[in-house]
Amino acid sequence: MSYNIYTGRDDMKNLCTELNRRIVILDGAMGSEIISQDIDESKYHLNEFATLKQPLRGCYESLCVSNPGIIENIHTQYLLAGADIIETNTCNANALSLQKYGLSAYDRLINLKAVQIARKSVEHHYAKTRKEAYVAGAIGPGNALLSDKNSKEFQALTDAYFAQASAIIEGGADLLFVETIIGIINAQATYHGIQRAIKQQSWELPIICSAVVNDNGRLIDGSTLSDFVQFCIEINAFAVGLNCGTDIGTTIKAYQTLANDNRLADKYLILFPSAGLPDNHGRYRETAPILQQIGNEMNKQHINIVGGCCGTGPAFIKSLSIKASVNRQRLLTLK
Repeated sequence: MSYNIYTGRDDMKNLCTELNRRIVILDGAMGSEIISQDIDESKYHLNEFATLKQPLRGCYESLCVSNPGIIENIHTQYLLAGADIIETNTCNANALSLQKYGLSAYDRLINLKAVQIARKSVEHHYAKTRKEAYVAGAIGPGNALLSDKNSKEFQALTDAYFAQASAIIEGGADLLFVETIIGIINAQATYHGIQRAIKQQSWELPIICSAVVNDNGRLIDGSTLSDFVQFCIEINAFAVGLNCGTDIGTTIKAYQTLANDNRLADKYLILFPSAGLPDNHGRYRETAPILQQIGNEMNKQHINIVGGCCGTGPAFIKSLSIKASVNRQRLLTLK
């Protein structure tokens, strides 16, 4: 299958070629990798953030500015583990989410730096291995569940996503990754912001859409998977799938529903679940059964792109890469 939207990088066409011949590997979690390093508050107050007085520890996206080496090293570890696509450290780097840390005015800087770090990691990896990899600009769900498209909150979130997407596109990402979609109205706000950014920048990128489901197999706002699929079709998403989730059985069951939905026959499918829930020490211990269940979906040829969410690290991605190498990708049907 060919896709009719590309970035200025000619080798984006190579990504489509790879997707049509094998399972492509996404990276794993960023947040839990940062948490595992127990980074001191002082390391959040370097470079442009050196004079800020407010606590920043816990704002992982701010490390793109204050301590970019930490983020670059995590990207590098994922690339060495076999990742073909790495996500920027920008899941919560929109102005509304950054308000908690008093960093709303730095949203453009954080997103630009994040893309530059990811791009640097990819270029260094290519120079050493001659293996291409791609940068996906991560856009998370925001900090509020919306219920009204005509509300001030919807407009505010749209504005925040416009600013974030503008910086991600300007920074040089290959794809836009709308992840952990919790509701259709939130997703619509994200898309409206992205479209404004695309129009302003005159530069269109493929969009990956990934939702999270609760224990009853619906999105957090109560929307059905069918609602989610329809949204993805309407915006011509490049790839569609699921991520995160606290119960792998529920996530896999929902993913199978997507894999069997004929409306997605010509779309790439993506799966990157969490490693369950953390224990009292913040450690995730459910990677083995999750790997097994993902492997089962690979055996069924249900997957095009696979990776990990919360609690998954480079070792998990390495194991996925090995499993993917002996399984065939999901075949698309052209409409």
